[in-house]
Amino acid sequence: MTCSSSHPSSSYSFPWSRLWTALGMFVLFLAAVIVLVLWNPRPLDEDAERAILRTKNLKELQEANDKRLNNYGWVDQAKGIVFIPIARAMELEMVSLNDSKWKKPHATYPIAPIDLVPKPAGMPVPAPTEKKN
Repeated sequence: MTCSSSHPSSSYSFPWSRLWTALGMFVLFLAAVIVLVLWNPRPLDEDAERAILRTKNLKELQEANDKRLNNYGWVDQAKGIVFIPIARAMELEMVSLNDSKWKKPHATYPIAPIDLVPKPAGMPVPAPTEKKN
């Protein structure tokens, strides 16, 4: 009795050609996926478009503010009203504030009469007391 196997050990060889074919197909699949992802970007959704528009509007607003705050110009030429750079306006205001009329302390007065100031809610108001003789 002889023991026979279905694969004789002397004639068995590893299928290298199948392995290289499978590996090559996998690499081609990965390359195709990468090409499709890189060359076919998704269209911008509505939020991204609004974000781009907001960024553009903010940049335009900042440029307009910068132009207005750092330049000279007319507000109303007929009335002789101009605008000046903010730094120059602060310099002029400091001269005005250093004037002698502002150097002495001022008296402070209440904004409203004391009896017009409302009482906080929940605070008891003392009732007048009667004297008993």
